[in-house]
Amino acid sequence: LAWAKNPLIDRLPKLSPEVSVLLLYGSNTWMTKSAGEKVASSLGDRAAFHIVPKAGHHLYIDNTESFNALVVDETSKSRAHGQTS
Repeated sequence: LAWAKNPLIDRLPKLSPEVSVLLLYGSNTWMTKSAGEKVASSLGDRAAFHIVPKAGHHLYIDNTESFNALVVDETSKSRAHGQTS
């Protein structure tokens, strides 16, 4: 197992409420997806959590098409709601 020196789960809630957050995990990653779900839940409507199918830790390489589609979709939603992050 690997442990983060400064985990995102401790830092993301401290971000400005105006910052939207997208958490993506590969379906086959070694990372614990429940941590991402917990962070997204704690951030409420400003956070989105998705699992990219057929992808490991490097989901942007393993499933480029799904990764790009999710990023474009979530970015469009943020812009539609007046967020620029």
